[in-house]
Amino acid sequence: MLKRLKKQIKSSDGSLDIFSFVTGVIVSIFLICTLLDLMLLGWQFNGISQLNTQIARTASIQGGVLDTAPRDYPGNYVTLTDLSNTVNSRMRSLGVPNGEYQVDIGDGSIGRNGDFASSEYDYKTHFTTRVTTTYHWKFLRMLFPIAGGREISSTRPAMSEWKYNYGTWDGE
Repeated sequence: MLKRLKKQIKSSDGSLDIFSFVTGVIVSIFLICTLLDLMLLGWQFNGISQLNTQIARTASIQGGVLDTAPRDYPGNYVTLTDLSNTVNSRMRSLGVPNGEYQVDIGDGSIGRNGDFASSEYDYKTHFTTRVTTTYHWKFLRMLFPIAGGREISSTRPAMSEWKYNYGTWDGE
C-alpha cells in the first residue's frame, strides 16, 4: 500500500487519490468513534436498566424505601442508606460520576437532588421508579465540540406487596 501511495504522489493525477485516501481515513475514524460511543451508551443503558429493575423489585417487596424498617417487617429491609450505597457503587462501576444521576422511587429520590425516603406504599398501591443519568459522547467529543450531555433514563412500574396495617385489611 505504501508503494502504491508513493506512485500516486509522483504521478500527475495523484492529488485526487490522496484526497480520497485522506477522506476515507477521516470517515473511518468518525465511524469508529460513533460505534464506540454507541457501544458504550448501550452498555450504560443496560446497566441502569438492570439497576432500575432491582430497585423496583426491592421497593415493591418492601412497600417503598424508608429510612428505617417498618414495624413487624420480617427479614432484611433495604433502607434508604443501603440503597443509596448500592446505587453509588453501581453508577461508579458504569463510569457515571456523582451528581450526574437521579433515582426516583415514587416521591422519594437518590442522587442529584439529595436522598429522600419514599412514602409508605400500602399493599397494591402503584408507583414508578426511574433512573436518569447524563451521557457524554466520550469519543465523538475528541473530533467535534459537542456541548453538554444527553440524558438517558429507564422507568419501571411497581406495585407494593407489603401491607403496613393488617388491622385495615379490605381483602382482595
